[in-house]
Amino acid sequence: MTQSFTMTTMSSMVSTSINPFLDSQFRYVLIPAMGEIHIYMTNFTIADLLFVCALPFWIDYYMREGDWVYGDVMCRVTGTYFFINTDSTILFLSAISINRYWAVTRPLDAASSDCIIRGIIVCICVWVFVLTMSVPFQVSPGINVHSKNNTDICRCFEGYQGGTNDKKKKVAVTHFLIIGLFFVVFLLIVICNVLIAQSLISKNSPQSKS
Repeated sequence: MTQSFTMTTMSSMVSTSINPFLDSQFRYVLIPAMGEIHIYMTNFTIADLLFVCALPFWIDYYMREGDWVYGDVMCRVTGTYFFINTDSTILFLSAISINRYWAVTRPLDAASSDCIIRGIIVCICVWVFVLTMSVPFQVSPGINVHSKNNTDICRCFEGYQGGTNDKKKKVAVTHFLIIGLFFVVFLLIVICNVLIAQSLISKNSPQSKS
């Protein structure tokens, strides 16, 4: 009976080893427990919460038709939160897309690597980069005052039409960089999802034929 059990176990192991869908089972059972994607999603949520904290001030700002009444310090803080959220969200979406592509197309390589440490390192690099890029918004004045119907209106990171040409160029470059980064990440997400779909279709095609 022991020999029969041993033979049954060995045949089960052999059939499993030649199963072409072992990587799919491995992917959906083990990959979610690795934790890298959860690290990215947690940091992604933190970035969104920063913007949510500043959202009431922006709602009141636009309800006042673009008149900031909370002072220059709060303007810098809420404006910095906005730019931190924009930049970090774009970068974390990139990391999530690459992580999903790697986990689906190369599940064994993804499982054998130290994904938790990699996720932590990537998140630290993202936050360091984003916080460094936000320093100019923290140290420079955020309020621009101009007249509207003989009344002074305080704009928060807006109303640069009365500023110098250098200031206008810096604002234009910043916005073009954000737009360019958005399209780069958008293209990256599309490519990753297309490659993931192709990989899944190619792996499932033998099953459908059988």
